Amino acid sequence: MYRSPAVFCVFALLCACDEATFRPVEDDASVRTCETTIVSTNPRNGSMEAYYRQAIEFELSEPDPTAVVFADFAGEQTTRDDGLVVVYTPDEPLEPLTEYTVGLDYCRGTPEIGFYTSELGLLLDEDMDLLGRTYALALDEVRFLAGDGLEEVAATLVSPTMLVSAHAVDEDGIHLRVALPSDEDPETQDYCIRTVELPVADFVEAPFFSLTATDVSFGASSATVDLRRLDFTGTVSPDGSWMGGGTFAAVLDTRDIAQIIAGSSPETLCAIAAGLGVPCDMCPQDGAEWCVTLDVLEVTAEWLPEVEIDPILEANADPRCGGSSTH
Repeated sequence: MYRSPAVFCVFALLCACDEATFRPVEDDASVRTCETTIVSTNPRNGSMEAYYRQAIEFELSEPDPTAVVFADFAGEQTTRDDGLVVVYTPDEPLEPLTEYTVGLDYCRGTPEIGFYTSELGLLLDEDMDLLGRTYALALDEVRFLAGDGLEEVAATLVSPTMLVSAHAVDEDGIHLRVALPSDEDPETQDYCIRTVELPVADFVEAPFFSLTATDVSFGASSATVDLRRLDFTGTVSPDGSWMGGGTFAAVLDTRDIAQIIAGSSPETLCAIAAGLGVPCDMCPQDGAEWCVTLDVLEVTAEWLPEVEIDPILEANADPRCGGSSTH
């Protein structure tokens, strides 16, 4: 999703992300002898929409402990996925609408990628007011930090879209209300399901916001998904028409999920999660090792100008519900 002004020309590096897009690798076998390749990068080489707060990632075919990231901005290098992903996290947010080059000096060469950051991070327009705005979060288009197959698992537990409204904006920050959409219309809230009032989101670094919530419950009285902890961040575009760069870390208790999925148990659910690369860990409320954390990146949201979210305090109680929940 790119909405930056069309002031950039397409530069020479703009192409699909594979090994051929990188600067040619040295052919001197005495210097470079390994067969390790760069499988992918994030952002992609040539991207015009990189997020100004994102980490730069190089995914390798095999771990290389000698790999070193080089860039024209300071940052911290780490690895994950048993060394297969080399991560470079900037010390400070990058500048919006700016070109950057980042390289990796590893056992096969010193390839580079180039990218532009998007408009996210620019100051909000003076006449833009967040109060009352409702956004549709596209949860079916996110990227999971770890665990192949998590998309399918999450799809069975969470709606592909969530509606988020800024129902109050004051000196403390942004007060957000969350609703699930109806099955018939993704831009209309499900009046059978309780809305969630999240803790105030810190907006000191506007247009960037962040919040932490505990014991967040979604769903009707007969079927709920409880998040023991929710960390949510994102950045509002200058004109307020969209949000991007969103992340959230949701801690789910498998003991709660087992009550929703017939025939399941915390033991089987944790075994499944471990097989997907996200083993269960301690739950924040009691320290029992039944909780799994889903780390989600690249959450985007579109402003719905004609949509408002009404607070629903009790499931299935609103007259517009019709007596039963659609979820």
